Amino acid sequence: MPPARSCARSPAQPARQTVGPALRARPLGEPSARVLALAERLRQADIQAEPVADARVPLWEKFIYLAPFAAVTGAARQPAGVVWSTPALRATFEAAVTETEAVARAEGIAVSPDVGDRIHAYMEALPPGTRSSLLIDLQAGKRIELDALAGDVVRRGAALGVATPVMATLAATLAPYRGGARRVTPR
Repeated sequence: MPPARSCARSPAQPARQTVGPALRARPLGEPSARVLALAERLRQADIQAEPVADARVPLWEKFIYLAPFAAVTGAARQPAGVVWSTPALRATFEAAVTETEAVARAEGIAVSPDVGDRIHAYMEALPPGTRSSLLIDLQAGKRIELDALAGDVVRRGAALGVATPVMATLAATLAPYRGGARRVTPR
């Protein structure tokens, strides 16, 4: 049987498994007995598992970091260390995080009040050469996941009346490379 493949989506639409069994998270309420039992079995096998009451919260908390990180590293064509040590890039990243968090809250997601502080601590500890997958793909001339990351933040923000000027600018900067390497033809 071929390996399972997934299709990257936004936090509200997590990756869909196209081959093989799938467990479905309940978006609201306490984890079911089945999920709790599965989590316990995974922990017994030394696999980290944390059942949560609202599966959207950890997805969005990761997305609040990931979409800005991918957009800023991609637009700057620089790894995490350069982004974090360059005041203008750091400010751009932090503003993009704030915008993405505002979109999550407007969606009704109860992200932790300290999500920004945790992202800050994570960036402080990140190896300086860390590149986002978007940056890796961009540098290799491959398609980039712009629409599932920065583009998703911008679309959701617009639909909810949440301004996302930083993410919109980053998305616009990366748009010519959406499908892969852009070939410039001299005039």
